[in-house]
Amino acid sequence: LRGRVMALTHQSVLRVWMLDVLIDEPRASARRARVLEEMERRYRGRLTATDWEAPANEPKKINWRVRASFERHKMIKEGLLKPRNDGIWELTEIGVKTAQRSRRR
Repeated sequence: LRGRVMALTHQSVLRVWMLDVLIDEPRASARRARVLEEMERRYRGRLTATDWEAPANEPKKINWRVRASFERHKMIKEGLLKPRNDGIWELTEIGVKTAQRSRRR
């Protein structure tokens, strides 16, 4: 496998993990750092080597964390997360229902 690049974890997977973490938090909300730390704690073993690399344009960051933040923006546009600017990631009512549905699978 030398020279072969492992795929990044798909955005839809990061979304499910984020929903899973947030639904367990009081008021279905938490600081960005808390959400990412908990995602890492729960799913560390499922992240690929490429997920842990730095994006070419942001050498001090980690791929999966950057991509999780990007997914958060998509989730805001889709009405799953509230559009807060204070560092808190919070599920909307629709986000809570989506997280609960994804849990039952």
